[in-house]
Amino acid sequence: MTASMFLDAFWVLTTRFVMRAANLVVFMLLARSLDPESFGWYGYVMASALMLSVIFDAGLRQSGGLHLGRDGADRRRILANILALWLVLGLAGSAAMALVMRWGGMADATVLLLAAATLAPTLLVRMGQGTFLGLGRMRELNQSELASRALLLVGTALAWALGVLTIEVAVALLFLSFAGAACLLLWMVRDLLSMPRIDLDVMRELLATGLAFAGGIIAMILLGRIGIWIVNAMLGTAEVGAYFAVMRLSEMIAEVATAVGVVIFSHGVRNADRDAAALATVRTARCVTAVMACVGVLAILFAGPIIRLTVGAAYVEAAGA
Repeated sequence: MTASMFLDAFWVLTTRFVMRAANLVVFMLLARSLDPESFGWYGYVMASALMLSVIFDAGLRQSGGLHLGRDGADRRRILANILALWLVLGLAGSAAMALVMRWGGMADATVLLLAAATLAPTLLVRMGQGTFLGLGRMRELNQSELASRALLLVGTALAWALGVLTIEVAVALLFLSFAGAACLLLWMVRDLLSMPRIDLDVMRELLATGLAFAGGIIAMILLGRIGIWIVNAMLGTAEVGAYFAVMRLSEMIAEVATAVGVVIFSHGVRNADRDAAALATVRTARCVTAVMACVGVLAILFAGPIIRLTVGAAYVEAAGA
């Protein structure tokens, strides 16, 4: 790992740990304020929003980063086309989110509409972060990641302190946190912004490259998250709460590997020497895999106490999972 890659990895990891600390506090407040069924619905909304944002992103986060990072790229034109694609994909994704909520059995119209509205800003943040990856603007990538977590933490803590933390309020705060992060992202790329436009040649390249990335990314996310839909369909939302609790704790551990992968991609798209980039990737992946294996063993050994401390005794029965 080169010095610059190590430094970027350090800052991304630091950001991710701060994010996860914020998520953990939100997680603990929600688990103790909502009944298992409501907590399950919150987990259903979060997991569905992530899965659908990855699906409707269609690999454009990576594709945008790759094209924007090339020498001589017309960055304003590329970003304008990405925004145009977001307008279409965001609308389709929000409709899909509403259908997923109805399919899951959500009868509360307020929660359903808020969940559907959450998809569009979530997708914009994901697609827009390709700009930072392609241009190596890791500090702004970190800030865009932190923004939604910080807003969610502040809002959830206030709602908890005021005694008004319900499923409706929790989902509304989720929407507002991603909407705020999306606004911040647009402000950070204001130097490259122009009106959304459709250039078929640019869109064709973006989508073709994106779809090459999309298959593996979607499969990875679905394999880790689709259990939420299956558990809800077969066992109900109360059981989804326990499943969500265990899943979120596992994700906090896996976040280390994800963070390093983001840095590797950002450096790789800007490295003209593909062989050197591939070699650095292999070396880094080997080290990260060894560390994650050790952390995973510790998590298995202390699953019961970890779950009791974070989400409460009501979910300890899920520790064996």
